[in-house]
Amino acid sequence: MSPSEQHVARVEREIDMLKYKSLRYDIAPMQRRLEAELAALAA
Repeated sequence: MSPSEQHVARVEREIDMLKYKSLRYDIAPMQRRLEAELAALAA
């Protein structure tokens, strides 16, 4: 797996793990940041 593919996989995993965070955290900003990073990697 190339380094860029590994980075994409890592970001996807982080997005998936957000749903398991405590409700004390506002995950929306984190999710938007990660999705923007993922979109930039895909471009």
